[in-house]
Order: sequence, then C-alpha cells, then structure tokens
Amino acid sequence: MAADFDAAQVGNDLPSLIVTTPAVWTIYEALLTPTVSHNAGVREFRLTPDGARPIDNISGNQGFRALAFRGVPVVSDEKCTSGNIFTLNENHLFWWTIPQPAQFNRSENRGFGWTGFKEPVNQDAIAGQLLYYGQFTTDAPRTHARRTGVTN
Repeated sequence: MAADFDAAQVGNDLPSLIVTTPAVWTIYEALLTPTVSHNAGVREFRLTPDGARPIDNISGNQGFRALAFRGVPVVSDEKCTSGNIFTLNENHLFWWTIPQPAQFNRSENRGFGWTGFKEPVNQDAIAGQLLYYGQFTTDAPRTHARRTGVTN
C-alpha cells in the first residue's frame, strides 16, 4: 500500500481515497488489530474498600468501523473488483458529458437523457429509458494507483 501511495503522490498532491473489497478490507484490519491497545486512565476507576472498581462499565471493543492509511480513508465496496486496491485522488476525477441526441428531454445538459414512456406492442405496460451520455475520467492518471492480486 505504501508503494501505491508513493506512486500516486505528485509533490503535495496526495491520494484522497483508498477503495477495496470487503475481503481485502478485512485483511488490512487484521494486520492492524495486533497493534490496538487500551489504556485505562486513573479517572476511569474509583478506590473502594474492596479495591479499585471501574466507574462505568468499561467494555472492550474489537474490530474497526473506519480505517485509514497515512491519514487517507480506506473504504470497502462490494462492487469493487475482487483482489484490488484502488488508490485514488478525487481532485483528478471528473464526469465528462457529450451532447445528447435532440429527441431526448434534456436535464440542464448534465449528460442525462430521458426517452419518455413507450408502450410495448405485446403487453399492457409502459417503459422508459434513462440514458447517460458521458464517461467517468481523470485528467491525471499518474495520481492514481491500482494494486491487483491481493489475497490472504
């Protein structure tokens, strides 16, 4: 992950998001778990005739709900390609649109087009299509990285 992060960094322009599968996220979590510790402070205990007792119910919590690498969020997405880690710089990702054909109802030229409702000839129903004319692109591929083949 460090090599990918370093490869995607250009000067002070750092990656801002790391996306991976739930399975790889769990592998990363397992690597961090042995380094977790909890130090109970003096204010969490009260001295009684029977000894030191916790003030509140102190409970342990194992596992993480949020992870970060070098201060950048690491998130899991079940739609992410298996065995991959994507290191992304969101400042260089954009939606580009292309002109829509004239027959579509345009929505402020943001790339979406609606065909309107159509009535099929062989059934009692109506259907319509919401189309998008464009692509998700980057203006600096150098600011992203992809690690493949990540397994246990």
